[in-house]
Amino acid sequence: MSIKMIVIMAVTAILAFWLGIKAHERHYNDICLDLGGGQNPGNHPICVIDR
Repeated sequence: MSIKMIVIMAVTAILAFWLGIKAHERHYNDICLDLGGGQNPGNHPICVIDR
């Protein structure tokens, strides 16, 4: 396998991982808002639901 192919595979894997994280973040935020929650001030990545 050539160096070029290894670099392409590594970049593809990193891009796929990053896109997966972004998709999960968006889905998590939608669920949090559907439950009536929101994030803490300062954009902390935690869902806070008041009872």
